[in-house]
Amino acid sequence: MVVVAAFAMTGVAVVTTASPASADSAGCTVTNDPTQDRWDFQLSTAGWIIEFVDGVKRSPAGAGDQPIWINGASVILNQQTLASNGGTNSIEFRWYDPAVVPQGAGSSITSETPYACHAVYSVQKQVQVISIGWAGTPWYVGGVYDMSAAASSGLPVTVTSETPEVCSVSSAGGFRVTGLAEGDCKVSVTQQGDATFEPATVASTHHINARKQAKQSLTFAALADANLDDLVMPRPVVRTDAGLTFALSSVTPEVCGVAAGVINAVTAGTCTIRAVGSGGIVGDTEYAPADPVDVSFTIAPRAGTNVIDFPAPDATSVAARTVQLGASATSGLPVLYASRTEPVCTVSPAGLVQLHAPGTCTITTSQAGGMAGTGLHVTSYPAAAPVTRSFTVESVGQQISVHGVPAGVALSSRTVTASFTSSSGAPVNVVSKTPGVCVWSGGRVQLRAAGTCVLDGSVAASGDYLAAVGVTASFPVWAAPKVPAAVNAPQALTVLGKGEDRLQVTASPRRVCVPVEGGEVVVFGAGTCRIAVTSPSEGGRHVRASRVKVAPVAGAGGRSQLRRAAAVTFAYKSAALTAGAKDQLRKLAPRLRAAEFVVIYGNTQAHGAGDTAANRALSKRRAAAVAKYLRHLHVKAKVAVVPVGARNPVKGDDIQNRRADIYWLK
Repeated sequence: MVVVAAFAMTGVAVVTTASPASADSAGCTVTNDPTQDRWDFQLSTAGWIIEFVDGVKRSPAGAGDQPIWINGASVILNQQTLASNGGTNSIEFRWYDPAVVPQGAGSSITSETPYACHAVYSVQKQVQVISIGWAGTPWYVGGVYDMSAAASSGLPVTVTSETPEVCSVSSAGGFRVTGLAEGDCKVSVTQQGDATFEPATVASTHHINARKQAKQSLTFAALADANLDDLVMPRPVVRTDAGLTFALSSVTPEVCGVAAGVINAVTAGTCTIRAVGSGGIVGDTEYAPADPVDVSFTIAPRAGTNVIDFPAPDATSVAARTVQLGASATSGLPVLYASRTEPVCTVSPAGLVQLHAPGTCTITTSQAGGMAGTGLHVTSYPAAAPVTRSFTVESVGQQISVHGVPAGVALSSRTVTASFTSSSGAPVNVVSKTPGVCVWSGGRVQLRAAGTCVLDGSVAASGDYLAAVGVTASFPVWAAPKVPAAVNAPQALTVLGKGEDRLQVTASPRRVCVPVEGGEVVVFGAGTCRIAVTSPSEGGRHVRASRVKVAPVAGAGGRSQLRRAAAVTFAYKSAALTAGAKDQLRKLAPRLRAAEFVVIYGNTQAHGAGDTAANRALSKRRAAAVAKYLRHLHVKAKVAVVPVGARNPVKGDDIQNRRADIYWLK
């Protein structure tokens, strides 16, 4: 079977191989015969033959879109021109072993599929030549010059300055070189190459010459004054000795501007115009810009008249405190105010009158003149004639206000801060109507006993104010609860009273009593409980103290006022709740949610030295673990944690001694 494939003869390298691409493929042999312009494939069996053009699978000419299944043992592939293959770079024929690709699976072949043997034809690239041309001579610093650069291949080239301190290159609209400094300008021209041509690079040098440097001067003639009434502006006359151009700009754009060499008025004022001679090149000389020259002239405003309009204010009460005046001038300029009766009233420059006493308030207005308006309509106004007006300021009454009186306060607070103020600012006379309960001293209420504190406030008539109507303020003073001198344990003692939420309760020793939430102390052991109440907000001030003698506690069964709820046990030397203990507490929680308070006694077994500090610490951790878990189970009663240590053993039972006893009171 003969298959004809299209590829180039000119500039073609031939690569063939007969080595199988996979170990289990059948063998084949590829022979190239240049004299007969063909390949000979010697195949050991039938198989697929596929053409790849530039690495992409394509069926040989005349075979349609499907791979070709070769049944014979010899295949001849003839060579043709590359032009018929669209100018491709390589053509490759691969033969696939039917053991790898069966007859019915030809369409699944890709560039990654293992093949048995192949032959490759590839194009050799051509050498290209780059030419460079420099336009004109000589070249100077500051000049911009054209250059040409092209490759014999016709492909686009890139031009780069190798001496950027001497020259720069731009490719916009063709290659242009800008001289930056005296010296040799070296450029490199590069063509990257393509599938047909090899890359090429060439360098060339052109000298940049320095120009003569010179300075020029500028003459700017004086400008005549102008007036907004006629809007005729002077014409600038400027000359430079080098004959180069110049630019005009306004130094005072808020007064005047310049457009196309003509001055335009913006408003009245002093107009300053600046002339700047531009630098440039004349022949082989480079002139620096001329120093700027400023010329000023005056633009006068229009003239106007100025009259004050000041309506007389109405009579008002001194309680109004302020009155806003409304004088104005025909110029629109602000009017100033001055009081002629300062004991009665004063006034700010903006016309806000402060009323001080009953009487007649007299105000004089003035306007000093000045400029008004904007832009081309600005006008100059003379001073206006002053205008004086008067109005009556009447007397007023006054009221007393009370602040800071509490709804109630504990006697332990000692003092209460309250304030009595009058609308006139006069001091208020305050007296206590219940001196046995409270007294007024220096703006504070001193508490003496429980009861109702009653305070009266009054202000006498003075100056411009009538006497104020008296006011009365009252509030309850709550007594502290009485703590008994002796009790039977266990029970809760109320220590804090109404209004004492911010006080702190401490109780000791912990083997006898402990403080709990809500200002209570739970007594549970024999001895004397020492209770102290302090005020943290006052630096720990001592408020009061109590000593309570607590009757002895015989044992767990002797806690007559508390009901025993349960006991949970712990592992040896452990304060961690076991799964069984947690389950027991979950069953107990619904009952304890109705408790008033809960007491948890932590116990340990009495090994070694018996009731040691370590045993007491362990018993406290056990009781605390139970309390924390009860909180987790939403038991909100007051909870007391009592470390018993080894002082309350169950005889001969170490497991039961590693326990926490739970008692509660409903």
